[in-house]
Amino acid sequence: MCIWPVKQEDRHCEFCSYRGGCEKYIVHGLTDDHLKEDIERYSKIMVDIAGVDIMDRSRDRAVVWARNIVFYKLRADGYSLQRIGRFMNYSHCIVLYGSRRVEEMLQYPSMYSEEISLWNKFQKFIK
Repeated sequence: MCIWPVKQEDRHCEFCSYRGGCEKYIVHGLTDDHLKEDIERYSKIMVDIAGVDIMDRSRDRAVVWARNIVFYKLRADGYSLQRIGRFMNYSHCIVLYGSRRVEEMLQYPSMYSEEISLWNKFQKFIK
């Protein structure tokens, strides 16, 4: 559902079948090209530090946590759940769940020692 109060024929953004660039994304300057570049960059970083491809559909623990960390970082960068999901071929629900898992991990670091070390390595590479 579109956040803009407009008629059905004039709705904004892909979820509302608008035929142009949504004003909501243009205001923040977050284009699809920026999202693609960020996903590729973060994916390469995860291959370097963890040896996993986040674009792989595997449910292996290492791949899932690497993917969740990327979901969380992209959300922190300001991208919407729907856009992240669309570009990574996942539902926005999976993106939201993965992001929340990382928030939980950061809240209780003693329970997630392996994942915290991956997070710390990732943080070093993106700076």
